[in-house]
Amino acid sequence: MKGSKPLDWTQRIRVGSASLLLLVSSYGAAFQFLCNSMTCTITKWSPSEEGSFMLAHIPNDTVLLKLVNLKTNTFNLDTIDFVKTSGIGVEIERSSVKKVVMPAAGHITRLVLARTYLSDIVFDEGNERLASLIISDSRLKSIPSTIAQLAALKTIEISK
Repeated sequence: MKGSKPLDWTQRIRVGSASLLLLVSSYGAAFQFLCNSMTCTITKWSPSEEGSFMLAHIPNDTVLLKLVNLKTNTFNLDTIDFVKTSGIGVEIERSSVKKVVMPAAGHITRLVLARTYLSDIVFDEGNERLASLIISDSRLKSIPSTIAQLAALKTIEISK
């Protein structure tokens, strides 16, 4: 309707140690933020539209951050790097992400990219934390040359 204001709705539900934050933006798009047992999952997040404010609510004991159906073409992992000062694993799955940038000073120790449109990944020189990299079901055509800059990398799995 012309002139009508869209409905903004926010609800936070806490059940035991689990917390769910459901936000519905002005135009009906929604993302979910759920933390339980040292794992936080953010579903249907569009960083350019919704910002990164919810990352400040990730508990300190979180060891895994899952981004499901991430809605962006390029994602710089520096966006989530302030979440923790110690190691954290990040999984990006079922997402339209085409390019991922891994910062040098990152705290991410494990990175999984599964069922994405990934065609390019860049690792900044000096990353001494990333120990495990798993890429599956992507559009990646070749192993990026910057992978040689990952000093701590012990495990690498890349499959189509």
